[in-house]
Amino acid sequence: MTALVGSIGIRIGVDTGPLSLQLRSSVSKALAGAEPAARSGSGRLGDIIKTGLNTAVIGASAAALAIAGFGIKAAAAAEQTQIGFEGMLGSADAATKMMADLQAFAANTPFEFPGLANAARSLLAIGPAAGIARDQIIPTLGTIGDLGATLGVGQDAVDGVVRALGQMAGKGKLTGEELQQIAESFPGFNAYAAIAAAKGISTAEAMKLVEQGAIGAQDGIQLILSGMRQFPGAAGAMERQAQSLAGVFSTFKDTLSLALSNAFTPVVPDIKNALTAVTPILQQAVSVLGPALGTGLSAILPVVGQLAQGIVPILAPIITFLGQGLAAI
Repeated sequence: MTALVGSIGIRIGVDTGPLSLQLRSSVSKALAGAEPAARSGSGRLGDIIKTGLNTAVIGASAAALAIAGFGIKAAAAAEQTQIGFEGMLGSADAATKMMADLQAFAANTPFEFPGLANAARSLLAIGPAAGIARDQIIPTLGTIGDLGATLGVGQDAVDGVVRALGQMAGKGKLTGEELQQIAESFPGFNAYAAIAAAKGISTAEAMKLVEQGAIGAQDGIQLILSGMRQFPGAAGAMERQAQSLAGVFSTFKDTLSLALSNAFTPVVPDIKNALTAVTPILQQAVSVLGPALGTGLSAILPVVGQLAQGIVPILAPIITFLGQGLAAI
């Protein structure tokens, strides 16, 4: 005799001679009752496995879409940065080199590539007026970043200092307003004291020269940068901070973003072509569906209003009663 338990066949041989009809009947009934239970258990296990697989597929699909979206966004940002550097440096090759140098620089700092790229563009814009040559852009970022890392400030503070340098370069001289901005961004660094030390004068005398507008932008900015380099503990501070948990996580994000950007950059032209082709189709579809949706909405809204008018008189006493009951508790 054979019974199917799940997917396992069990054969039970019974010597019917010594057994009574009653015993044989009991065994048969027991096996007959066990078979559907086994089938039911096997079915439930299959349902659980199937549900788990479906959930895994949905989760993997969602993760893939998220990665694709992040990759496309990273590639688009890299393309915009490349275009910006091409315009400022005059060639695609120079822009590509600047991008590569900044990416390598970002990998050894607690700061992330997008923020450093923006700061580099700002320094490139003010370079001639500030006395900063193109090959000194990244070293200048290193000077500012080292002091920022020493003082425990972030990208916003670095941006504030770069902005102040740009404003002084635009005015052609040092002013108290911009030096105050630097002091607020880098608390603990005294730009007046740095200027005084470099010129061999007192801080009060340095302040007076700034008030008189007697220190030009190029000379003054270089004096400030020199003071930043000489600040105690500033040398190599970014590299040390890059080994911290925050620095390692920043490097991880930069590395992941760069990898995704490089992976999706080759297909950016195809994506742009596809979007260009789909845009008029979607525009036409919306122009057709829009009036229909508007008509449907205008028909539904009066019904919704009537329903609200009918429900309010019913709900109001109930809510009042519940409120009184709760207040009495």
